[in-house]
Amino acid sequence: MRPWSIVIAVLAGLAIVALVGSGADGRTFAQRALAGVTVRPGLPVRGVVVVTGPDQSINIILNEKIIPDDAASALHDARGLIASAATQSPEQAKATLNQAVTKIDDAMHSIKKTADDTSNLAVKLRLEQTYTALSAIRAQIQSMADQL
Repeated sequence: MRPWSIVIAVLAGLAIVALVGSGADGRTFAQRALAGVTVRPGLPVRGVVVVTGPDQSINIILNEKIIPDDAASALHDARGLIASAATQSPEQAKATLNQAVTKIDDAMHSIKKTADDTSNLAVKLRLEQTYTALSAIRAQIQSMADQL
């Protein structure tokens, strides 16, 4: 009886290998193992303002695919205002940076409203992280304006 159990175990092992291999859909095992390597969750944007300046932080936030269109438009405007403030006199730059703060406030309001309206918890979390990053960007721009 012992030799038959060895033969059955070997046949069962070969059957498992055949079943796993037949589900390849023309791909090898290595290709299937690497299929999900490039897929990763979005990185948190909370600390982006610490690493980069406000204009680069806005660029990173604009790459988020979940922000509403009106918030994206306001952030584009704020980014342009920040860039133009760099070439202006201090009095003009202060007014321009205050306009950028207003645009960021508009974007934050839109993102907060969208986060409150969504039922998807993952989207809500990403929007709240974006809101937190925007509040840090807003504080940094306000500080720049106050120093002028």
